Amino acid sequence: MNKNNDLSVALVALNQLNSDILLIMNAKQPTPYSIAFTTALPHGVVVGVHLPDSKEPVPDDVISRLYKGEVEVAKGFSGYKQVSWVGGRIAASMATKGFGFPRRPVLSGPSGEPIYDGGLCVTISHKRTMAVAMVARSSHGSIGIDLEIPQKPRLGIAERVLTPTELADVRALPRERQWTATIMRFALKEALYKALFPRVRRFVDFNEAEITPDVNGPAEYILTLRNEEGPFIAEGRIHWLGEHLLATAHVREPRKRRRRRPKARETGQEADR
Repeated sequence: MNKNNDLSVALVALNQLNSDILLIMNAKQPTPYSIAFTTALPHGVVVGVHLPDSKEPVPDDVISRLYKGEVEVAKGFSGYKQVSWVGGRIAASMATKGFGFPRRPVLSGPSGEPIYDGGLCVTISHKRTMAVAMVARSSHGSIGIDLEIPQKPRLGIAERVLTPTELADVRALPRERQWTATIMRFALKEALYKALFPRVRRFVDFNEAEITPDVNGPAEYILTLRNEEGPFIAEGRIHWLGEHLLATAHVREPRKRRRRRPKARETGQEADR
């Protein structure tokens, strides 16, 4: 698919998102490892997979759905680690199908980052009962995703993840909105750091990015990377999927401007004037 086709797919899928959300919300006892939703968002194709709230080993018939390189890795894990890792790979496999690339394993790098060798970027996140994966063409930039459930406020989070400016902005809001504003910024930063990792190859601290969220459009990132990597152009977005808050990020390098060719000098008599 070219970029225009990707956008068309995204628009069609976004029209179906409300019904997808209702399916998630109305699924009282979803089948473990079944697809919760599939949709296209501005930063990539996203697939959600239901996870069982259990440490029980993943059944063999589920592990057999993985690519052969993933099966060995999955069998080396146990408990929630195995459950979430398998769910993330099922989601990633579904999300890559529409791009027309040969199926490949999504393995893990030294820092736990998903590795997909083959023209696509893959990013994964999970909570106790849901795993999500987002996929996009690597030629369009790098991507990141984070999944959160904004439940009861957790004390001390804001002071650890927000810059002084962000903290002041949040505290200026009505008290009932402060936790949601905090968790939105937290999720957007987590997604950003995943998108930045392939470019900086290190963990990025919370104070290296400042965010102004916008629930109706792109979030604005101000990057102050301590090692002065870049420059990068970063964009974040927030999406609500039932009780889940989904943050996505896209990072790319500025496009190089083409130099204008100098006009050919005039020749002959005109050049002697």
